Amino acid sequence: MAPRVLVDENGVRWEVRLIIPTTPNRPFEGKVLRHSGAYPRALENGWLSFESPTEKRRLAPAPEGWDSASDEELAAFLKRAVSVPKRLNG
Repeated sequence: MAPRVLVDENGVRWEVRLIIPTTPNRPFEGKVLRHSGAYPRALENGWLSFESPTEKRRLAPAPEGWDSASDEELAAFLKRAVSVPKRLNG
């Protein structure tokens, strides 16, 4: 599934995507981005990742129908999402 793009009320561009952790019992299905590793219980069923050039946020669990939600609904999800550290490349 391709990420959605949201431009918030401040003009900041966010990429929004569903993240589902992989487990031995849940193989990659090619529909969403998957990560392997240990995750807190609250994240084991996946989350929405919001990423801008300067910030990353996470909303768990991912709301049903997020991929067809209006931009206004997506912006409301963004406001509920928790800020998390961005990973550094390299």
